[in-house]
Amino acid sequence: MNLPVNYLEAEGFIIKALKDGLMQPGAGFVKAVLGMHDLEKVKEHSQTTPAVHVIYAGESPVSDGNGLVVSDEHRFEFTQKWLVVVCVRNAETQAALATPKNTDAGPIISKVLGLLHGKQPGKMHTPLKRGAAPAPFFDASYAYYPLLFTTDVAGCIDDF
Repeated sequence: MNLPVNYLEAEGFIIKALKDGLMQPGAGFVKAVLGMHDLEKVKEHSQTTPAVHVIYAGESPVSDGNGLVVSDEHRFEFTQKWLVVVCVRNAETQAALATPKNTDAGPIISKVLGLLHGKQPGKMHTPLKRGAAPAPFFDASYAYYPLLFTTDVAGCIDDF
């Protein structure tokens, strides 16, 4: 086992899987799938919706059944966390009501789950699985529905 070529390769895999499944002609699910680089340039009031945002949400060390961390000075195992946020807008209801936004987001959420859960983002990664996500956030026009996916990544540091 060596170091992954790109430690954050899961982002590219997730974005490609979502674009392929949500933006193909005739799919009609979303208008944009945005990674961190893209999101830096987006202003909320002028963002394209419906959209899906992919955000690296950090990592935590993998532990064995006894709570001991399995990483040491030669090898590591970490659980990466990836937020996939479904963003919808309902301009007709300029109030912070969830119902119309839920109707718009529900089919997109279902499709995202089917596209990502159980898929392996790279050979150094375990398949993606659902994790506990933050609560949805609603404002007057937009709603954000975060889904959390996790994948374990392992590697070892070779002696130089």
